[in-house]
Amino acid sequence: MRVISLAVLLVASVTLAGCFEGPAGPPGPKGDVGAAGAAGPAGPAGPAGPAGQAGPAGPAGPAGSAGAAGSAGTALRVLKGESNASCGTGETLIAAYCTQGANAPTMSASGASCAAPATVVATCAKL
Repeated sequence: MRVISLAVLLVASVTLAGCFEGPAGPPGPKGDVGAAGAAGPAGPAGPAGPAGQAGPAGPAGPAGSAGAAGSAGTALRVLKGESNASCGTGETLIAAYCTQGANAPTMSASGASCAAPATVVATCAKL
C-alpha cells in the first residue's frame, strides 16, 4: 500500500507542478548561426526555355559527284491552227478542244477534228 501511495503522490506532484508557474520572462538574445547542413536531393527538372535564334549559315560543302543519267521523260507536242490534227507514230492523243463555239472535237486515238470555222488544239504524248 505504501508503494501505491508513493506513486499517486509522485504523479500528483508532477501534474500540479506546471499549474503554479509564474509569468513568462522576456525573450533571450538571438543565438549564433549554426553549421550548414548537408545538401538535400536535387529537385525535379523545370520546364524547357524558349528556343534561341538561329545561328549564321555555315560554309558551303564540297560538290558531289555527278549522278547517273535519268531515263527519258514523257514528250508532249501541241498541235493547233488546223481543223484536223493527227498525232505522230508512237504518240497518243491526251487532250483536244475546239477554239470557237461550244462544240466538242471529234476524237480518235491518234487525232481530233473540229467543224469549220473552228480550229482544233490537240496535245499528243510520246509515252
